[in-house]
Amino acid sequence: MILAEGLVISVVGGGLGLALGTFGAETLIHWAPRGLDTMYSGLLYVQGFVIALALGFFGALYPAWQASRLSPIEALKYE
Repeated sequence: MILAEGLVISVVGGGLGLALGTFGAETLIHWAPRGLDTMYSGLLYVQGFVIALALGFFGALYPAWQASRLSPIEALKYE
């Protein structure tokens, strides 16, 4: 469950990051001196998205491992 939550957050964050990064780059290029251009490729987007997923997965891996070592009684003791 913790890994799934980490991956969902990574997917949302990665998608928002790619969208805002593209928008920000286009906005900066619009205001920059002439001669600058942006070049995007599908590989660039895939690499950014894979990095976001990997960071989310590895960031959630340790808490998931810690939670898996608890007994259900111990985990619910503080609820």
